[in-house]
Amino acid sequence: MSEKRYPTRMHEVLGVEPEERFRVKDFNDEFFVNIHGKMMLAVPSGHLRASGEIVAHAINHGINRRPRLTEEQVAQLKALVTLGYGWIVKDLEGLPYACASKPKKERDDWRDGGAFTNLYPFMPTNCLMDLPDWSDPTPLDIVQTLRDAGVEVEG
Repeated sequence: MSEKRYPTRMHEVLGVEPEERFRVKDFNDEFFVNIHGKMMLAVPSGHLRASGEIVAHAINHGINRRPRLTEEQVAQLKALVTLGYGWIVKDLEGLPYACASKPKKERDDWRDGGAFTNLYPFMPTNCLMDLPDWSDPTPLDIVQTLRDAGVEVEG
């Protein structure tokens, strides 16, 4: 399937590392595949083996992986939160903007986002350019993105 070596076929099929957390599309729970190739439901009281129905759904419909952020992305996202920005959007021209309030997409523009700041001139390495996309139906929630990546942040 790929040139990368995975410990088991289940890891290869889902494209995850052992113990890497992910969500199955259409489900809110968090799962992982253990070192033996068993898909497990991560629950606070321990771990439960995922049902065959959920495993089949994950294989057929896909998974949502936790975002893998670089240290620079984490630092810049945390700085945006500190400055009062909570969302990032990308306009039709591909330029990213930070928004103080959650904007709504209307035809060819984002509206009602409070303070909009163009991030392009302030990012010498453009490390946040790939996070949002114009085709995204909702803006990128900075705090949730950091939390999904396992970064502790207030917000």
